[in-house]
Amino acid sequence: MYRLNSSIEQRLASAQTIIENSLNIPTILDTVTTYGYDENKLRAAHNLYLTAAQQTRDQIREYGEKYAATEKAQTSWQQAKATYTNTLKLARLAFKDNTEASNTLLLTGKREPSFAGWTHQVQTFYQNLLANPAYLATMSRFNYDETKLKAEYTLVQNAIHTRQLQDQERAEAHLATQTRDTTLGQLDDWMQTYTTVLRIAFTQNPQWLEALGISA
Repeated sequence: MYRLNSSIEQRLASAQTIIENSLNIPTILDTVTTYGYDENKLRAAHNLYLTAAQQTRDQIREYGEKYAATEKAQTSWQQAKATYTNTLKLARLAFKDNTEASNTLLLTGKREPSFAGWTHQVQTFYQNLLANPAYLATMSRFNYDETKLKAEYTLVQNAIHTRQLQDQERAEAHLATQTRDTTLGQLDDWMQTYTTVLRIAFTQNPQWLEALGISA
């Protein structure tokens, strides 16, 4: 039975049974044809069902990709953040008497909790540090040379990239949901009308309703 308050999976399964059996059982097809639901109209409805079913699968896949992208983004951020935190502590020691470096590298104050705020602080730190040979020489006291710092900055860039991918996957998942809901709404409207017609058409022969999964 096609009910709007049923799950999407149940509505799709019901639509498939009703439409395909309407097409495949000659008595039902002949009867509904007299009510304006000929084979062409039923095949168009079947195509609508197929589209809704495929879009439902697409939406499930997109949300799976979104969840995976979110997990990857969080892992990348935590890795880059942990590495940066340790390097920041060493930089504060290395430049404790250097006001210019302290300001240039944003060494003082709390770290921003938001990703956007953190990104500003960490990019400023690594970019300005790598661009200044004197700063690099100072950091080498702790065995932090240019190669090591560039590798750490790569972790930061990876964290930013994975966050961008997360945003992209989130948008695609939302779009997939909107697309599916639009098609499903069209299928809902069609099925509501058609099931009403079926009940009228088979008032005297309710056994044919049962063949469609509709309770008599």
